[in-house]
Amino acid sequence: MIFKGAKLTETEILNYYRYKAPTSAMDSPQFQRTILQEALKELSAKTDLSKMKVLDFGCGLGNNLKLFMKYFAKITAADISPNAISLAKKNRNLKKIDFILLNKNKLPFKPNSFDFILAAEALEHVPNLTKTMSQLKRILKKNGYILISAPNYWNPRGISKKIIDFFTREGFWDPGRAHPGGYERFMTPPKLLNQLKGFKTFWTHGSDYGTAWSPPMIKMYPKKFDNFFEISLGKVSFLKKCGMNYYLLAQKLK
Repeated sequence: MIFKGAKLTETEILNYYRYKAPTSAMDSPQFQRTILQEALKELSAKTDLSKMKVLDFGCGLGNNLKLFMKYFAKITAADISPNAISLAKKNRNLKKIDFILLNKNKLPFKPNSFDFILAAEALEHVPNLTKTMSQLKRILKKNGYILISAPNYWNPRGISKKIIDFFTREGFWDPGRAHPGGYERFMTPPKLLNQLKGFKTFWTHGSDYGTAWSPPMIKMYPKKFDNFFEISLGKVSFLKKCGMNYYLLAQKLK
């Protein structure tokens, strides 16, 4: 039962995403992969991606993996949901990928295991952001890279979330209602950047300004302008931090 002041426990959050999350919540929109590809092109100018050992943290149905296979040779995909892992394994387009079902406590990888980590639309759902980021830092090599995509509530949808979460429970609301009954923390670019002490951020991008600035459930522009509102506006420096999503690419220095 949901009521004012209620909070999900860590066990309830993990059990939801392990056993109850709908399949529709295990993927992201196509325009996200367009932006992720821009990040990978930016990174490929700095280093040889083909030699990297890569982790897709919170891989969901694995649709980002199709893009990653164009750049990386050694890919591990991990998720807490048995259903997500099972469905991703059945995708015939995903070859030579190691799939790992995560447990509830600790990432099952040795320190300094990966050269690159993707955390796309995952960090907003973990029970403890600091603990999860500490785990990701532990398994990422020095001078390795992390690419993060997360919701951003520095916009009118953030006001909606604060109000609805206040009268229901913390983490209850998300704009698309993709995971009713689940948990989505209030994320902002500063909150994300605060977790990356010891990293150098060298690429950022915003996205989905239609959702961020339109009234809920009302589309304010024709479909032919989708790319402009979803992708292109996010390249403008002073607009990057006020879309519905925020992306960053950073290198671990310590």
